[in-house]
Amino acid sequence: MIKAKDAIETARSLLGTPYSTLDCINLVKKVIRTAPGGDAKFTTAHVPALWASGNTDISAKYHYLTRRWENILCPQLGLLAFKGKPLGFDHQPSHIGIVSKKGSQWTVIHSSSVYGKVVETPLTAKEGWTLLAEIKSIKPGEEEEKEDIPVQEYLYEAFVDVDEGSTLNLRAKPATGSTKILMKIINGDIVHVLEETNDKWLKVEIDGKVGYCYRKYLDPQKVEEVLPVQDSEAALVITDSVGNKFYPVGAFTVSFAGEPVD
Repeated sequence: MIKAKDAIETARSLLGTPYSTLDCINLVKKVIRTAPGGDAKFTTAHVPALWASGNTDISAKYHYLTRRWENILCPQLGLLAFKGKPLGFDHQPSHIGIVSKKGSQWTVIHSSSVYGKVVETPLTAKEGWTLLAEIKSIKPGEEEEKEDIPVQEYLYEAFVDVDEGSTLNLRAKPATGSTKILMKIINGDIVHVLEETNDKWLKVEIDGKVGYCYRKYLDPQKVEEVLPVQDSEAALVITDSVGNKFYPVGAFTVSFAGEPVD
């Protein structure tokens, strides 16, 4: 059994890993397989299958979830959070992450196609999180060790709009010159705006780091343009002629056993 704090520490060690290398379901697999007390043989094919493993009529061998809630009103450290409109316990969610906490704010560590990497974002309905579940591999907890950098409530999100191949500096203070650069943010990243410092600078948070960026390179309107296109964590379901359902994960190809069907 993995302690919640160990599951979260393992998940946080993977922050920044490209989505193409580690998608959301494989992030959960990796945490359960590699965290102290984990199960090296743990596997599940896809997000809907993991949610369905909470059904009481499923084989005990694949009965991974012990409790499920169709809301996010009872978060605990180490629970799994799912995205998807609640339609009864037999519906199929589309995305998954591990519940954590920074300061007083509940968060989710997940690998997102929107951000293109493993990130930690707020556990809110606004972010699309609607479901919670307890998995028997992780022992949920109430408290976590104090974080060095608490996540703050943000005002809005903004799209980093610089030339392709260029980067935007995240600085320790709202000034250039000798001000320390905390990190370089690439074009297309999305930051959380914490404070509108002045006409030139915004205080922002990204990947757990808080600092200041030039306002003119941050575009909140572009977030609305990008998210509906990229936020497609939906599961593709293939049903064959006898009713079997298949859920492809990652890149896949389609071939036919006979003549192609129009």
